Amino acid sequence: MQKKLIESTGKVAEQISDLGAEFIEKSVDHYFHSVTEVLKTFGMNNFFLNRFFDGGVVPTINSLVELERDMTDSFLNTVSGKNDWASYMEEMYNRMYAGSKYEELVQTFGKELFASTKYKGEKLLLENDWFSLTYIPAKDGAEKQEAALFHVGGILPYSDGVVRYLPEANFFDRFLERGMSVYAMELKGDKDSIPNYGALTFDKMIDSVDKMTETAFEHNKGKKMVIEGYCGLGMQALGFVIAKPKEAEARIKVAATFVSPIDGSKTGTLAEAMTKFPQHLLLTQFTISNLTTGYVSGDNLRRTQDFALKGFFPKTPFGRFVTGWKNKEYAKVRKIEDLTPAQRKDLAGAYWISPQNCNRYPVPVEIARYSTRLFSKGIDDQGNIPQSYKGISMTLQTPLKQTKIEFAGFYGAKDRLVPEISAEIMTKLFGKRYTHVVHPTAGHVSYILSPEVWDKNNPKGLKPNPVDVILELYAK
Repeated sequence: MQKKLIESTGKVAEQISDLGAEFIEKSVDHYFHSVTEVLKTFGMNNFFLNRFFDGGVVPTINSLVELERDMTDSFLNTVSGKNDWASYMEEMYNRMYAGSKYEELVQTFGKELFASTKYKGEKLLLENDWFSLTYIPAKDGAEKQEAALFHVGGILPYSDGVVRYLPEANFFDRFLERGMSVYAMELKGDKDSIPNYGALTFDKMIDSVDKMTETAFEHNKGKKMVIEGYCGLGMQALGFVIAKPKEAEARIKVAATFVSPIDGSKTGTLAEAMTKFPQHLLLTQFTISNLTTGYVSGDNLRRTQDFALKGFFPKTPFGRFVTGWKNKEYAKVRKIEDLTPAQRKDLAGAYWISPQNCNRYPVPVEIARYSTRLFSKGIDDQGNIPQSYKGISMTLQTPLKQTKIEFAGFYGAKDRLVPEISAEIMTKLFGKRYTHVVHPTAGHVSYILSPEVWDKNNPKGLKPNPVDVILELYAK
């Protein structure tokens, strides 16, 4: 009896000891986690404080100096007799007026111009709660290609309408004029026009691509297509190929991405900004968003990106005034027809990256979680992606082993947002099945805003031409 009592006491003591050890271990873990979070908070504050100074205070001071210089130079030229007083007064009036009305021009003419492209013969094929699928036939007179482009649009900060930027400068025309029909899957509205905007999840997005590629494939008479994604839409396009390899193999022959952060952790400044955020802040933001709207505010996303890239000053009221002051010709604009080609591009672009437009297109919480992990954790050397589809882990090994799809990635050497190294994992894993193209003179939106560089006869054009690369891969 005494022996059993001793044994029982020993077991209880052992259990208490184990519990104590576990408690101490967890306490230590919590302690170091708390310390890490505190240090991250200091690091984040320091990071954004530096960005605020470099991207806000310095440009403000420089702009004030420039304004003073403009006024002084103009005044001295007048006093010295190089200009007359009437011209001086007119110049000052035009500069002041252009500065004061520039923001209004952005929010009226810029809004009307941005994403205004309509294509001849385009036809709506399908809609669901979030997306629309439109068929756009190749241009009249172009040599018809068997390959058709399937564009994966959707959730993108500032909206996926950038591919329809302007009738004279857009993305799809470059394929249509080469004889490729386009199937455009696009977000069908903003948060105010889509009742369940925040209910979109990663799984539902993949299912939407699945259904719409099926519809496009049937409409294309059973001919395989080229699936494509621009910028952040690239990983949404590849997400379908990874999650649905059987369906992708049946419908897709080439997967092309343009300036896409495949491994977001290798995007430099943007990745640094994401890793600066303490986990408790992200968790709090996601939880509140999930309980309220279902999406992360576009303003929060814009601020993070603008601070990281030091690009917020031009969007401030004073920044807008300075832009107008420097472009006094805007004082003469009364109607949209008065705009020059350069002014059309300027106003459309200013609206595109404006806080007002960004707020129309927030990011659903589940998509935001996915993007955050891509930028903070990235993709490991085996191609494992920090995301699952319907509970199944995702990896680039799936399309590598289960499909024969050819892959291509196009990047601009002057892209400040997404460096080409972010696609390094594709080169390592896919080898000859991945074609990596870096254009020395291209920036992040050059493929959309600069149609002249797609001209094969342009000495300064894109070499190699992306359409040529895609068609060659398709012909394999």
